[in-house]
Amino acid sequence: MTRKRKTALAAGVLAAAMLLGGCSGGDGVDTAQGVAYLEALEQQDPGAVDQILRQRRLEQLEREREELLRQVKSGEQDPFPLFQDAVILGDSRAVGFFYYGFVDESRDLTGSGETILDIPKKLDSLQAMNPRYVYLTYGLNDIKIGHWGSLQAHISEYLDRVQEIRERLPEAVIVISSVLPYHDPNARTDATGETTPTSGSSSASSLTEADRKRLAQIPEWNRLMADAAREHGVIFVDNSAICTEYEDLWEKDGIHVSKSFYPHWGKNLIVAALEEGGIADESASA
Repeated sequence: MTRKRKTALAAGVLAAAMLLGGCSGGDGVDTAQGVAYLEALEQQDPGAVDQILRQRRLEQLEREREELLRQVKSGEQDPFPLFQDAVILGDSRAVGFFYYGFVDESRDLTGSGETILDIPKKLDSLQAMNPRYVYLTYGLNDIKIGHWGSLQAHISEYLDRVQEIRERLPEAVIVISSVLPYHDPNARTDATGETTPTSGSSSASSLTEADRKRLAQIPEWNRLMADAAREHGVIFVDNSAICTEYEDLWEKDGIHVSKSFYPHWGKNLIVAALEEGGIADESASA
């Protein structure tokens, strides 16, 4: 038996002990008995040991995932340390993750004014970093410029870019964030929920009427993308609830969000990744 194999077997002693004694690894674990069991089993069927160890590892990861989810949702766990094996791509809104110090700049491949057309030039860097998780936060500029002519055409190309990432990083969990809405600073919402423009100067005056009409399509884009992502097996994060609850955290331009919004957004992204993508099994590629 090779040295590497013996190391792998030693690492599986706890799993064997659990099988033999039904215990969880307390003081009663018999190390010699566990090693003997695995070695004997391997002589009969070499693949059986790997299968047992893999199953025990997956069970452990599932327990860790459930506990981590509970901690993040309850606020016991800061979500941002969980971005240490992730990369964020997107526009100026996502720049704030590193600008405000929540995520290391090396994990944030975002840029002001960027769209999905910028993804191809980032693929080499992304592949070199080899993250377990990739968060995509594009959409605002894409919708605003109207380059694709229709929401469906844009979504189709977005998913093409996702496929390019998958080809470079086949083991990565890819997460698409819903586009945060545009909050018109010159709009007023009445008791019925209807929004109408108000008079006065706007800090978002650089937006044309055509811009505003396109940005009004964001909710529809989110709905269409949610359906398309599901069909393509991509995780989609719906941020609508936090955008409604914390709409007072938008900047005066109606587009960007304040520093206080990022913990809510980061939490949403992490929870979605854990719920649907799970915790990566580092032993899978060993």
